[in-house]
Parts: sequence; C-alpha cells; structure tokens
Amino acid sequence: MRRQLVRLHRWFGVAIAPFLFVAGLTGAIIARDHELDAALNPSFYRARTAGPTLSGLELANRVEAADPRLQVTYLPLAVEPGHTLQMMVLPRTDPATKRPYPLEFNQIAVDPVTGEIQGRREWGAVSLTRLNLIPFTYKLHYTLQLPFTGGIDIGTWLMGIVGIVWLFDSKERIAPASTGAVFIGATFSGTPPSCCRSTRRDARRATSPRAQASHTRRRGRSPSVVPASCCGPRARPPAR
Repeated sequence: MRRQLVRLHRWFGVAIAPFLFVAGLTGAIIARDHELDAALNPSFYRARTAGPTLSGLELANRVEAADPRLQVTYLPLAVEPGHTLQMMVLPRTDPATKRPYPLEFNQIAVDPVTGEIQGRREWGAVSLTRLNLIPFTYKLHYTLQLPFTGGIDIGTWLMGIVGIVWLFDSKERIAPASTGAVFIGATFSGTPPSCCRSTRRDARRATSPRAQASHTRRRGRSPSVVPASCCGPRARPPAR
C-alpha cells in the first residue's frame, strides 16, 4: 500500500508542477499589479483634469448616458486623487437584433472631474501589449486563459482542482508508531538507527517504576535507554 501511495504522490506532483509553476510566477508579478499597470500605462491611470471630483454613481450615470450601448457593472466608490476611475462594463441588448451590442472593450478609465472616457481596453484579453500585459497576466494566474465552455469557467475549475490535489498531496506524512522508538526524556522522529530501535513492549518495560528503580540500584545513576555514542547526546530524564 505504501508503495502505491508513493507512486501516486510522485505522479500527482509531476502532473500539477506545470500549473503550480505558472501560478507561482504570475502570482509574483500580480502582487504589484496596480503599480506595474500604472507604470506601463500612465494615460490610463492619471486623470487629465484637476478639480473637484464627482461621485462614482454620478460618473456611472454620465458614462451610460454618453454611450447607451453599455452598462456599468463594477466601479470603485472612492476616487483616488489625481487618478481615473476604472469601471467594468458589459454590452446591453440591442432591441432590433435581440443580441448584445458589439463592444471591443470591457474596462474604461473615466476622468473623475468631467466624466469623459480617457481609455478603453479588453481586460484579460490574450495580448502582450503594454495596455493589456498586466490584465493578461492576472487572468492567466487563475484561469490559464482557458475559455468558457458550455457556460462553465474551465480554467477556474481546473486551477481549483489542482489546488485541492496539491493540498492533499503535500500533507505531511506521519510514520507509524511501530517504526519509531520511545526514549526517556527524548523523542526521536523517523526511523532510528538499528542500535536505537525498540519495541513498544521494551519501551514500557524500560520506563516502568520497577525497571527504573532496579536500574538505578545497579548502576547508581539516572536511567537511560541508550548510550550517548549510539544516537548522539544522551537522552536525559525529565526534571522532577
């Protein structure tokens, strides 16, 4: 049984290693995604107009009034001084065709003073341009840029399964008690040397009051199961 578990552990590790490598590398980058994105795309982050800012809801109403094709689905309620307000948008349904309006973007940067749109981009698009590099990396981190299939986010589910497999595969294995040895005043993990091995019965006998008293009378010193030369420093008895 142990051999089969070791084999499963090995192949599970090999199978999930590429996913963990991608997640670790992209995670290290997106830990500073806001700062990196702002450095690469200052025009998308810096507001052009200085002055008192409008509220987030007022800005959303102005954006939807200026372009009836879209609807705002996400926006921060607080505006950073000197920065644009970034909103996520989705297309509305065209009454004539009963289909969503064609939009080539899903994120906009709005001037918080005037309500004008400064920039547009498709957040998470497969693109390595400066405008899309950080959003692409962010989406790659948790979806591997895999598409929706039948309304299911395949990438998110796959990375979730990989995380669960990694959780169980990396749990610390505890060796059975029969492979270890018990010493007075000390605990040795793993499999001790052959000279230090002891069965449970031997350990119980060595630690019994009668055995300790007999050992003390014969040796005239505190009991010890093994000498220091066998397993390193002598296992001292606990303080009384």
